[in-house]
Amino acid sequence: MRAIRSVTFVSSLLLGHPNNQHIMVSTRSMVRPANVRLAAATRGTSEGEEEPAKKKKPRSPRKKSEPEPVVDDGLHRCPWAGYEEVDYHDKEWGRPVYDDVKLFEFITLEGAQAGLSWRTILRKRENYREAFAGFDPCVVAQFGPDKVEELMQDSGVIRHRGKIESTITNARLVLEIQKEHGSLSNYIWSFVDGKPIINRFKFMGDVPLASEEAKVMAKEMKKKGFKFFGPTIAYAFMQAVSGNTFTPANLVRIPRPRTNKSGLNFSLELLGSQVGMVNDHTVDCFCYTECGGKPEHATAP
Repeated sequence: MRAIRSVTFVSSLLLGHPNNQHIMVSTRSMVRPANVRLAAATRGTSEGEEEPAKKKKPRSPRKKSEPEPVVDDGLHRCPWAGYEEVDYHDKEWGRPVYDDVKLFEFITLEGAQAGLSWRTILRKRENYREAFAGFDPCVVAQFGPDKVEELMQDSGVIRHRGKIESTITNARLVLEIQKEHGSLSNYIWSFVDGKPIINRFKFMGDVPLASEEAKVMAKEMKKKGFKFFGPTIAYAFMQAVSGNTFTPANLVRIPRPRTNKSGLNFSLELLGSQVGMVNDHTVDCFCYTECGGKPEHATAP
């Protein structure tokens, strides 16, 4: 009788019995008890017999990364110059540049590198050259919204809208500087009185993130409207048109050979390209003397 009454009770609720407005039914009562759920889960197995475990798919073996080739030509270089950076280090970094197109190239690449490794930019350098009309500021200055959208779909460049648009803006500003100062080179080199700064660092950890000259340059160029050209990038640019800048989070990790002034040990990585306004090759690097530095054993002025 109890079973019949329960069915009648539930049926009255489902059929809209007038008393159902005064009755609350918990949905928990409709859930099967735990022992019933367990029985259903183990259905098909004998009592006390465990259900066979599911076969796991075998893991594919991890691919071991191949070690980077070692440059063994007997020449001593700055520690950051790995296999992919050797050509750039030996032929460009720290070598003075006076050509406006080349200077605009480094302004563009340094801005694109912000937040990334310089190695990433080096790998995309030729793609940038093609995408940005050989870094001709006259052509890039004419890029419009359609070109920006096209570049945003180009995997050969850093697809960052702000960086792409800033390159176009910077190209237009370069043209204004050329009209005002005769050339971009005249303007850029005025921040170091037209002469490269020859530093004398034994360790990469001694290289600053920015110099006073870089801070002044970044401030003046910001006033003109240049984007992605803060003091750190400005100093990396000065190195490219003559040296290089380091930061704890960018390219090849370099073990610190000694403690710095604060007594802390840390590692450094290459931050950017170089133009030759600053020679930051270490004194034991063969490029140091080629870029105007005195031999390591010579007395610093």
